[in-house]
Amino acid sequence: MKLAMDLDISKKRILYVDILRIISIIAVIILHVSAKGFDNKYLPNSIEFQIHNFYNGIARFGVPVFVMISGVFLLNPLREYSWNKILCKIKKLLIAYLFWSTVYSIMRIFYNGYQLTEKRIIHGIFEGHYHTWFIFMICGLYIASPILKYIALNDKQIKYFIILSCIFVFIPSIIGIFKQYKLIRYFLDIINKIDIKIVSGYSSYFLLGYYFSTHSLKKNERINIYILGIISLILTFLLNGITCILMKKPVTIFFNNFLPNILCYAISVFVFFQYLCLNIKCSSKVVLISKISKYVFGVYLVHPMILDYIYFAYSRVILNHSIYSIPFLSVIVFIVSLSLAFIISKIPILNRYII
Repeated sequence: MKLAMDLDISKKRILYVDILRIISIIAVIILHVSAKGFDNKYLPNSIEFQIHNFYNGIARFGVPVFVMISGVFLLNPLREYSWNKILCKIKKLLIAYLFWSTVYSIMRIFYNGYQLTEKRIIHGIFEGHYHTWFIFMICGLYIASPILKYIALNDKQIKYFIILSCIFVFIPSIIGIFKQYKLIRYFLDIINKIDIKIVSGYSSYFLLGYYFSTHSLKKNERINIYILGIISLILTFLLNGITCILMKKPVTIFFNNFLPNILCYAISVFVFFQYLCLNIKCSSKVVLISKISKYVFGVYLVHPMILDYIYFAYSRVILNHSIYSIPFLSVIVFIVSLSLAFIISKIPILNRYII
C-alpha cells in the first residue's frame, strides 16, 4: 500500500528522514572513533578490543541508511531531475571533494612530519581521505538515478532487482567468507561469470529506501523486521569478535555493507524510525532536528579533521576505558563538527560548494 503522506516530499521536510540523517552521522562518527581499536593497539581477546568491536558493529548501519535516504528523494517521481541538475549536483560534490581532499592532504603531511611539497599535496588529493569515497559513490548513484528511477516506478521491478541483488551480491558476500571450500569456490566462480554488475554496489539500498518510504507495513511485518534486525546486529559484532580472536588479529569480515546481516540491520533501523515518527507533531524540538539535519553532510566532511586533531594532540590520554570514552569522544566530535559546519554555512561562496 502506498504511503501518500510520504510520496509528496518535494515541498516539505520529513521528520523521520531528518532523524535518520542525524543518527546515521553519529553512527559514522562512532564507527571512525571505534576503528582505532583495530590498529593493533589491543589484542583481539582483550575486553578493550571487544568493546571497540561492539561499537564498530552497532554503527555499521550508518552508510547504508544514508544511501536509503538518498533513494527516498532521488527516486521520487514528484521530484524532477534533469541531466543539467544532476550534472550540477555532481559538480558541487566534486568541488567539495577537491577542497576537502586538499585540506586533509596538507593535514596528513603536517601530522606525519613531512615536508610540504606540491607533489605530496597532489598525491593526497588523488588518494583522498578515508571517508571521501562516499562522495564518488553518491556521484555514481546520481548518474544511475534516471535508470533506477524507471525501475522504481513498478513494485515488481523493485522486488526483482532486490532479489537479483541478494542472489548476486549479498549471498555471495557471506558465503565468500568460506571460499576455502571447493564447492563454494565453484559457486562464486559461476556468479562471477554471470557478472550482472547493474545490481552491484549501493543501488539496492538506494531502491530499498524509496520502496519503504512509499509502502506501509503491517505491525507484524514491522515486528519481524525488528527481530531480524536485532538478530543481525548481535550476530554482526559477535561473529566478527570471535573471528578476530580465532585469526589472532583485527579483521572486519562481518562488517561489510554487502552482507545480509548489515542489510537486515540497516532496513530495521530505517523502518523503526519511519514508524516511530508517524504520530509526532510539530514542536520546537522537531524544528531543531530539521535545522541540525541540514548540516549533516557538512558534519560528514569535517568530522575526520576534528578526530584526527584529537588523536594527534591527545593520543596518549584518549580511548582508555573505551566503554565510556568512545561515546563521549563521538559526541564531542559531533558537536564540534556541527558547529564548524554551521560556521562554514554562513560564509558566502563556501557555503554553496564545500558543504
